Amino acid sequence: MEEDQFVAADRRLRRAVVVAAVVLVAAGVAGMWMLGSSLRGIEKLEGDRLQAAVDRAVRVTAIVAWVGGLSFVGCGLWLFRLGHRINRFDRYPPPGTRVIRDTRVRSGAAARTVANAMLLASLLSTAAGTFGMWYLYRLAVEALRGLAT
Repeated sequence: MEEDQFVAADRRLRRAVVVAAVVLVAAGVAGMWMLGSSLRGIEKLEGDRLQAAVDRAVRVTAIVAWVGGLSFVGCGLWLFRLGHRINRFDRYPPPGTRVIRDTRVRSGAAARTVANAMLLASLLSTAAGTFGMWYLYRLAVEALRGLAT
């Protein structure tokens, strides 16, 4: 019986992934905090001050939607590339791929299952980053504009 093969974890990559995740979460929290501070007390404003506050909140909403959308699309593109490489080599992880934890090598049907899951996740992530963020932005703008009327 053949013993399982493993790809050893790359510790530097693991640290980089953790740092990137912390930075992305911090950016998301900062964006939501900025949006929350833009909306705080907005219902008490009137006239030009209300319109200025709504315009500022719409700009912050656009920034949050763009950053979120680009993050989802970037993740989707990365997942698509990885899923495609897994299918091409019929192996997970594909040759030359660095991993953040020790990973058992899979081939054949097991690798194709992982590849198909990544391709589906790619599609969902890209859809969330484009249509999802556009829809959420439109809802937020509609609600904000409703405050100003």
